[in-house]
Amino acid sequence: MNTDSSQLIQGSAALAALALSFYVVPYLLDPYDYRRFPGPSLARFTNWWMSDLSRTGHHREIVQQLHEKYGTFVRLGPNHISIADPDALEVIYGHGSGLLKSEFYRMFQNGPNTDVFNTTDKAEHSSK
Repeated sequence: MNTDSSQLIQGSAALAALALSFYVVPYLLDPYDYRRFPGPSLARFTNWWMSDLSRTGHHREIVQQLHEKYGTFVRLGPNHISIADPDALEVIYGHGSGLLKSEFYRMFQNGPNTDVFNTTDKAEHSSK
C-alpha cells in the first residue's frame, strides 16, 4: 500500500471517529436523563429525521402518531422532548416554574436595552 492511500485511510478513520463521537458522547453523558423518555431510535442521536418530516409537511401528524404510540412524553431529538398534556404547560412554562429563557431571546434585543420579551434574567424580568 502506498503512502497516499495509507494517509487517506487514516484520515477517513479519524473523520469517522470524530463524527461518531459527535453523536455518541452526548448520548452517553445524558446529563438531563433524556434516555428515560421513549421515542424513535434515531431521536436519541440526531435531529435529522425530524428535518425530513418537516420538509414533507407531515410533521404534526407523525408527532401525534408518536404520542399515540409512546404516550404523553416523546423524545423527538437528543435534546427535544414533546409533551402532549395541556396541564403541563403551566407547570413547565408558567410564572415561577424555574425555567430560564435561553440565549435565543437575546437576538431580539435592541442594542443594550432589554424588554419583557427578551430579558433572560428572572430578577430583571420581574422588575419590568
